[in-house]
Amino acid sequence: MSAIHHRPNGTGKIKPRGPGRFQAVAPGRQGKCLGTFGSYREAEEALQAHLDGAPQQPEPLVRPLWQIALDSRRIEQEKTMSLRDKLDGRGLLKMAERIAEAHGVSVEDMFSAVRGFSAVPRARQAMWAELYATGNWSYPRIGQLFGRDHTTIMAGVRKAMVRQMRDGAGKEVA
Repeated sequence: MSAIHHRPNGTGKIKPRGPGRFQAVAPGRQGKCLGTFGSYREAEEALQAHLDGAPQQPEPLVRPLWQIALDSRRIEQEKTMSLRDKLDGRGLLKMAERIAEAHGVSVEDMFSAVRGFSAVPRARQAMWAELYATGNWSYPRIGQLFGRDHTTIMAGVRKAMVRQMRDGAGKEVA
């Protein structure tokens, strides 16, 4: 097998990858793989097509000011949105209202930083367990919604499931 062929002026590489297989690698420190090809000529053509369509100057390390302004505007809009609007946008408002009502707390309390042995953490944990049970929500995603770490969510879901099994078993016996 032949060695790596470096193209002139740092315009990429062609790497042999086995009998009749060549890999085209774009220029740059990271060297994005453009694919594996059946011949050297195909790899060379793919690399040249990439270079013809790619900008020759490196992208700036800083983001343009307009992009920063748009991001900050979006963040400010999210801050001013009410909790109910955020939940309604995700289709979670009805679920949150149902769980909050069942536990005798408000939806806003469920998303607050209240800790302890009150009904609020229990309602919050029930909401986490229900979101996780749908299968569409991962622990990190639930944690992001509630402003918590995913391990906190895991522990809360486990507590809610144990509580549900214990309460359910007690109701069947009684």
